[in-house]
Amino acid sequence: MSELELRRMVGQMIVAGFEVDHPAEIPESIKDLIEKDFVGNIILFTRNIGSIRQVKQLTYELQKTASEAGHEQPLWIATDQENGIVKRVHKGITELPGAMLIGATGDTSNAYETGVITGEELLSLGVNWNMAPVADVNNNSNNPVIGVRSYGKNPHHVKFYANQMAEGLKQSNVLATYKHFPGHGDTSSDSHLGIPVVNHSIEHLEKTELVPFSYAITNGAEAIMVSHVHYDAFDGESETPATLSKSIIKNFLRKKLEFDGLVVTDCMEMDAISKTVGTPKGASLSIQAGADLITISHKTDVQKEAIEMILSDLNKGELSESNIEESYQRIKQVKARYLDWKTTLNSNQSLEESSLNSKKHQNIAKKIYQSGVTIIGQEQALPLKVDAEVRTLLIIPKEMSKTMAEDGFDQLATFVEKVKFFEPSVEVVSHQKAQSNTCMDYDRYIIITSSAVQDEEQQTLIHQLNNQFTSIIAIAVKSPYDLHILPEVDLFVATYEASVSALEMAASALYGYVEAKGKLPI
Repeated sequence: MSELELRRMVGQMIVAGFEVDHPAEIPESIKDLIEKDFVGNIILFTRNIGSIRQVKQLTYELQKTASEAGHEQPLWIATDQENGIVKRVHKGITELPGAMLIGATGDTSNAYETGVITGEELLSLGVNWNMAPVADVNNNSNNPVIGVRSYGKNPHHVKFYANQMAEGLKQSNVLATYKHFPGHGDTSSDSHLGIPVVNHSIEHLEKTELVPFSYAITNGAEAIMVSHVHYDAFDGESETPATLSKSIIKNFLRKKLEFDGLVVTDCMEMDAISKTVGTPKGASLSIQAGADLITISHKTDVQKEAIEMILSDLNKGELSESNIEESYQRIKQVKARYLDWKTTLNSNQSLEESSLNSKKHQNIAKKIYQSGVTIIGQEQALPLKVDAEVRTLLIIPKEMSKTMAEDGFDQLATFVEKVKFFEPSVEVVSHQKAQSNTCMDYDRYIIITSSAVQDEEQQTLIHQLNNQFTSIIAIAVKSPYDLHILPEVDLFVATYEASVSALEMAASALYGYVEAKGKLPI
């Protein structure tokens, strides 16, 4: 096989991101990767996305560049639109709930409808691949990176919801990707910052973490993302992450589970790889382990180094041409089911704004939010009484907690505005201010928590308030596990995300304008 043929095949295995903010034109570095290195896949992040018209123009120019460069098939253009706390497109599209809120509805059709809407709107923007659904079983309340990105704690609950989300995306002709195999739910550290370790037996994994993935494969999953998590059951104490593990990818995922779709890596610039074997070598090792698509989300020089490392290892015999050929053929086959040049270029030329944030989509989303927001406690306390004799203090955190996977948009002002609309006399202070003696003379306290179960400072405040005040209402705007440290409050509200829609729904439910119907899925 010629060097040019190999370079073309290797290019189809790279998923490249770039750091330019809201580009009006394709960055020259990315254009060069597409034209000279035949990179066949692009991933977009919030930093790349401004208006819907800008992202539509960007995806069109990316596809046009690939077509003119002689690519046999269109580009996969991907993003992480899980919804909820992890989403890359924020403006101009329908705000949709994340996994745990959907899991709290008790109705898998909500996952399907969310998948359909997400897919339709992404495709309208020229994005044809979604790095979702999350199929992790969140069975660790201290998990710092998955949490509400999971559909819940029960593996069989998770498998049905994740599958329906994927089916909805597929219905809209967008490729779905189950993540993070073999499961990132029972970890207590973040793979953005190191290599988390799971020491369960294979028997345990097969009864919990692996259940949603096995079900997905049985039901025709086309793409699975492997994690940077180390599993003792597969690789002993070697600290090898799943992304580099032949035991996990080739032996277990391919042979034992008989998965014949695309194996995608989590970003190879995360610390678990970049600060150990290094991203370029990690890319080659991951292909040796059986991965098809190598995600490198940020730096062009690192992407180029990875391509050259792969080609060098091929020349040295550390990688076989058959590895590359097999992955190339798998990529080609899946692309053929979703993409062709005529449809891609024609549809990418115009923006169908009618498919974005339509009234129909908004109504479906509103129904799901109402079915998912959860209230636990004294039902007779609702609706909250509003009159001149009741003084309410609303206590909010100074800033929202967030993980490395999130973009950190803070919508708490929405909740404050909504509460003030229903109860104009409410007073608002920060967590820090609430610890002073000036906050003792109120009849009702509404405390907003943001993953307090993992934050000692918030826990200290909550315990102090519990000791001093009566009539406390807690609004957990992220982790519902905050209930663990709030056993004595009158009402506990879980919104699962600090989105505008979830917060407005919670406020409306407290004051009796809607009924929140969710049940805790953990």
